[in-house]
Amino acid sequence: MKKIVWLAMLLVAPMLVATAQKFATEPLVDHLYTADPSAHVFNGKIYIYPSHDIESNTAEDDEGGHFDMKDYHVLSMGYVGGKVTDHGVALDIKNIPWVSRQLWAPDAAYANNTYYLYFPAKDKEGIFRIGVATSKNPEGPFVAEKKPMGRSYSIDPCVFKDDDGTFYMYFGGIWGGQLQRWDDHKYNPKGALRKPDEQAVLPRIAKLSKDMKSFQGEVGEIALVDENKKLFQEKQNDKRFFEAAWVHKYKGKYYFSYSTGDTHNICYAIGNSPYGPFVYKGVLLKPVAGWTNHHSIVETNGKWYLFYHDVQRSGKTHLRNIKVAELTYNADGTIQTVSSFVSDVASDKGLKDYYKDYFPVGVAVSPRALLGDEASLIKREFNSLTPENAMKMGPIHPKEKEYFWSDADSIVAFAQRNKMKLRGHTLCWHNQTPAWMFVDAKGDTVSKTILLQRLKDHITTVVSRYKGKIYAWDVVNEVISDKPGEVYRKSAWYKICGEEYIAKAFQYAHEADPEAQLFYNDYNEIDAAKREKIVTMVTGLKQAGVPIHGVGLQGHWALNEPSAEQLDKTLARFSETGLKIQITELDISVYPKEHNVRAKTAQDFNTEFTAEKEQKQAEIYRTCFELFRKYRSFISGVTFWNVSDRNSWLDNFPVRDRKDYPLLFDQNLKRKNAYGKVAEF
Repeated sequence: MKKIVWLAMLLVAPMLVATAQKFATEPLVDHLYTADPSAHVFNGKIYIYPSHDIESNTAEDDEGGHFDMKDYHVLSMGYVGGKVTDHGVALDIKNIPWVSRQLWAPDAAYANNTYYLYFPAKDKEGIFRIGVATSKNPEGPFVAEKKPMGRSYSIDPCVFKDDDGTFYMYFGGIWGGQLQRWDDHKYNPKGALRKPDEQAVLPRIAKLSKDMKSFQGEVGEIALVDENKKLFQEKQNDKRFFEAAWVHKYKGKYYFSYSTGDTHNICYAIGNSPYGPFVYKGVLLKPVAGWTNHHSIVETNGKWYLFYHDVQRSGKTHLRNIKVAELTYNADGTIQTVSSFVSDVASDKGLKDYYKDYFPVGVAVSPRALLGDEASLIKREFNSLTPENAMKMGPIHPKEKEYFWSDADSIVAFAQRNKMKLRGHTLCWHNQTPAWMFVDAKGDTVSKTILLQRLKDHITTVVSRYKGKIYAWDVVNEVISDKPGEVYRKSAWYKICGEEYIAKAFQYAHEADPEAQLFYNDYNEIDAAKREKIVTMVTGLKQAGVPIHGVGLQGHWALNEPSAEQLDKTLARFSETGLKIQITELDISVYPKEHNVRAKTAQDFNTEFTAEKEQKQAEIYRTCFELFRKYRSFISGVTFWNVSDRNSWLDNFPVRDRKDYPLLFDQNLKRKNAYGKVAEF
């Protein structure tokens, strides 16, 4: 259960700071103070067994004496979010013969057609023991045994039923919970807290007997270890056990969660046996308002929930209120961190999480973005990367016999470290192609044969280097003309090779990495005439057996486009090709769309990002993502072009040195209104 040490008020700082923030959830009840919620599902209903906080006017001390609870209430609800019923007093201290004071965090279990309430309290000698009471109903009233459980000690009992029907009790808590006084399971009233470099005190486990009122066998210790299987030292107080054990099972694994006490986290560890060892995995619940942090985890109606408490109602650390939040498990079995505050909730969950059931959400990056404060935002929000410039032909292959790998390699390494998907961009483009590609030593234009060989050498070298690390490539970029009546852009590639180089590029890329997904990528794709040119070309390539797997729609849009009808028709048309669709370079300019570079005029000096512009931009983003979700079966990725408004290519296009604000994050890396339109659905 709980206790508090008042060290010149320093340890109450989490409460004092946190109460200035907005809470993510509301208390389940407001007619009494409750804490330490142990939640269970009995007979299809959720029953909660909390502590009942009161204002007893007991003096504060370093043993948690002011947590002077005298009875237990049982709460229930039909479902999370439903009406909460208080069933009244389930057990009163007056009816427990062996107890002197302090009914702390309880737990409950069902077996032998009986409901069992387990609770810690101080005996007549001031030593915490664990008692048990029984009832024929989950809400009580409960009748306590006349004596505490034999060989029990300390606080915070958690009773876990394994799949084979075996029950285990996990218990213990240091400081006021007295666990540090029980080395070798013998009570030493002078038992001291561990020194910083000493091994931290370990939680306890005992198998319950068939009668559920005693221990079967010896009390053991639970090994809580780091990834190197080393036990934590006391100085690692952001990870070591303090109190509030809870155990649940998920997909065959045992999850041991607990409070770190003086660092105020609920952490968790995973093991393969109810006896452990349990390997630390991270923070389950961040510090709440108030000093103490306690919890339970339960599954109901196919979802997992975390019950916890804070001091939203009172602002006092000994008068708490219980709450509930949904838990989310990642594919690897880890759990996404929960926060009791809105601002923290927003920072924990990213675009990748909102769209985890739809498609990867990526971002185009420079190496610099991965070194500064944008790196944290990238890791939080995205699960896919695209090198903005580092893999384009000019930057990566500046001279015929020279490659510059450093920038591209750094992006690849970042993606791998953070388990992010990686798109390659781009293997063949009319822009940012080095001049040497098209000329010989004399400066004369090379032949088609030589140019195709150079293209093959380049693609083979680059794709081979990143084989198995890049899952998709923009192979050919922007070959379709914007001019009416003209199909292909009259680039140097086209003038020397005709359209043949397009198919050859896909062929070369496929030969270098047969597993990579290969895309054609272009802009102005919402224009009906250009759209049909693109569709005709990619369909022809596919029918000819060219290894093309998808179409990249760049998505460089603006406040005046696309309309919902335009985008819907565009996505529908490309979905008919049978190729994958990816939105590869998304941004929404706050200026009307222009396709050509022009000089700066007087009107361009007013670059204020007004509330009106922000609202219009947010609505365009909302429309786009509504349609992306509609076509989720065809869209295999959405990538933003740049991280935040701090830096965007649109700051210099179509007008040089005109600040634009095209992304979901502002110049301070804060989420804009448009973010909510994308994430809230």
